[in-house]
Amino acid sequence: IRDLDEQHRQSSNRVRELEATAAAMAENHRRARQDSENAAMNANAALAADSQQKIRELTESHKRELAKAEAAAQHAEAAVKVAAETHERELAALAATHEKSIGA
Repeated sequence: IRDLDEQHRQSSNRVRELEATAAAMAENHRRARQDSENAAMNANAALAADSQQKIRELTESHKRELAKAEAAAQHAEAAVKVAAETHERELAALAATHEKSIGA
């Protein structure tokens, strides 16, 4: 039971770490989106002075950065989901072991 308790503690810590990572990645995504929106506004302001090619480059850069940030956020969410599922299985195993030890 001590080993299972330690596994449970480690699993819980891992879930918290992954949740913190997901939150940090979500914040990075929010910042990237804001930066992308700012870049888009700057592109609009530069429309009169810059060529159409410059605007296309900024728009493509914006799309690439946003796609990377969204992919990172999805990856973090998937990692948290896997960790939570693992945690649930470990809790179930701990409960089953505990029930067996009580019944024995």
